[in-house]
Amino acid sequence: MLLAAPKGVPTSAYIDSVFGPAAMPAQVQRPKTADAAQRTTTAPLREARAAEARPRTPARTSSAIPAAARRPAAPSSRPSLSAQLASIGGAAAAVTTDIRRTHGLAASGLPGEAPLLRVPALSFAVGALGCRFPSPVSFFADRATYCFNHPHEATQITMVMFYNDMRDLALSLPRQDLRFRVPNPLQHFSQDFDHNDRRHCVSICFASAVDCAAVAKILPVAVKPFRIA
Repeated sequence: MLLAAPKGVPTSAYIDSVFGPAAMPAQVQRPKTADAAQRTTTAPLREARAAEARPRTPARTSSAIPAAARRPAAPSSRPSLSAQLASIGGAAAAVTTDIRRTHGLAASGLPGEAPLLRVPALSFAVGALGCRFPSPVSFFADRATYCFNHPHEATQITMVMFYNDMRDLALSLPRQDLRFRVPNPLQHFSQDFDHNDRRHCVSICFASAVDCAAVAKILPVAVKPFRIA
């Protein structure tokens, strides 16, 4: 049967109105070419190789230095306080000896007389007055001599202490000092020393136990009674 489209109506439109719109043909998906497949396959491979080619930053680790690798602490070469004070006392003795030699004086101030023993001392006391300036102490057959630097005045007093004037003489090995009383007033110490006060005495503190032991060997011969504590 033949159908004729009315006048003024396109034939395709008339056929669509009678039979319905025609279905669109399905698009056929073309297979990927070999080049496209190769580009898709090799892209991840190139990224992996690029990642391997990048320089790697070494991982930082924190670990304690082994005890064997640590540098041992250098032993202290600083001398002890007693050794330093003894050295100062020795230097003061050398200066005193040089002055006496320059002026033609012996150690006791008397020509031709040498002490039986000379040891460094660290500090001295006369009554209530103390002196912490080191000085050598010279022991003779009848006396002991040393220099006392006044702590409040710019004066140096030469102490000449005769054994006959010493009372309650005692040498203390633990304290490393020599103590005795004097029954008479002492010149230059009228304000600090009272010979009537039994608490006031004269003391000499030596630089070491060796020096104190050396004094203990010679004083009992010259001074009696003599007590070692």
